[in-house]
Amino acid sequence: IDDLSELFKNVKKILHKKDGIFVIEVPHFLNLLNDLEYDTIYHEHLSYITIQPLIKFLKKINLKIFRVEKKDIHGGSIRIFISHIDSFKIDKSVNQVLKQERKANLEKDYFEFLVDELDKANLVDKEDIELTKRFEFLENVKDIKSAFNEIVETIENKGGVGVLNSVHQLVSKNTKAANQYEPLNVLFGRLKELEIELTDIFQEAESEMEEIEFNPNEKENIEDRLDLINSLMSKHQVETTEELKAVEISLVDQLNSLSSMSKQIEALEIEIKSGKTDLMQKAVNLSKLRKNAAQNFDKQIVEVIKDLGMPYAQFKTVFDELKELNPKGLDSINFMFSANKGGDIQELSKAASGGELSRVMLSIKSILASKKAVETLVFDEIDSGVSGEIAHRFGKIFSRIGEKCQVLAITHLPQVAAKGHHHAHVSKLITDDTETAIKYLDDTERVEETAKLISAEKLTNAALENAKQLLKA
Repeated sequence: IDDLSELFKNVKKILHKKDGIFVIEVPHFLNLLNDLEYDTIYHEHLSYITIQPLIKFLKKINLKIFRVEKKDIHGGSIRIFISHIDSFKIDKSVNQVLKQERKANLEKDYFEFLVDELDKANLVDKEDIELTKRFEFLENVKDIKSAFNEIVETIENKGGVGVLNSVHQLVSKNTKAANQYEPLNVLFGRLKELEIELTDIFQEAESEMEEIEFNPNEKENIEDRLDLINSLMSKHQVETTEELKAVEISLVDQLNSLSSMSKQIEALEIEIKSGKTDLMQKAVNLSKLRKNAAQNFDKQIVEVIKDLGMPYAQFKTVFDELKELNPKGLDSINFMFSANKGGDIQELSKAASGGELSRVMLSIKSILASKKAVETLVFDEIDSGVSGEIAHRFGKIFSRIGEKCQVLAITHLPQVAAKGHHHAHVSKLITDDTETAIKYLDDTERVEETAKLISAEKLTNAALENAKQLLKA
């Protein structure tokens, strides 16, 4: 391909903007280097590609590589999928290949090659213009020299029949007659001037003809030099030697940046490796602490659950070690539970009913509160599914938790509501829209709202009295 830029500009024109895909398959330069496959270079037109420079090249014309597939053919090839820049999502395979190429330092090697190539070219400003002029001169040098020679021979022929000699003889022969008649004398004056001008032209043409010298190989050398310059311009997509020199300066800056970046990456990799070792040790220590704490935690949970009316409950924290660290450490933790005597212990989410789950969650939160692990706990109908004596026990636990931290509880149980020091009534107001209203209750309202929880629809004297007793307890 003589002009890669022109090729991809035309590819862009024919690709559908949304789902058009252009696919190329080429030998991967990384395989050539890593596997020392130099014996596979069997054709002068076979290209060995890396995707790093290709990504930058395609970006200039609003195309992108969105997927790369590795193939075994030709000792290791890559199938490259290209689309418009705003179409397909970039697949992780692109970053994987990029990471492999960067690890092999191919980008730095490529920049070093480009800088070395431009440095060896030893470019001079406007050199291509001057060389083009010289090349055109050499293309026509025989005709130019022949023209000078024809001027010389025409003005002063060696046989004495040249223009200069003829003018000279004409003037010498008729000088007497010219002196006798003024108009003729004027004409002969002009002929004398012509004789002087012809002499000057003759001498200058002869001098120029003698100075025309050229090496037979010069034209070929200039042609090679122009080919090199034009090739570099095409590669870097510029039009002048001045722009090529600017490209060289930019590449040197990028190369220096890469060298600095390589050192930074190397230092960061060492730091990451050290950090991983330290992190792994901390994760191991954390796991040990968790496992030690879990034994006492499990016992405390069982004690609270039993107090909530499940005398045969079992609770156990199970640890599975992860293959890799995650933000929470090395452990995958599951809570195992059984509510019934002789029942199989299973994952809490599978084994517990709604009411049982409420009791387990309250048990966990009461223990967290006892350790002052939190400042505020919010319970949103955590007591759903319980009633009677168990509801009283829920209320007592809420009271104990309230001694350690602030508790906000949404409940429909009077036994729980009565344990609060402050009460608010939450209701919905339905007009054109639905709104939530919150009203803070005074002492009288506290009794009334608690009584409503006891007697449901009808507010009775017994319910009011019961509510007063609950609030005093």
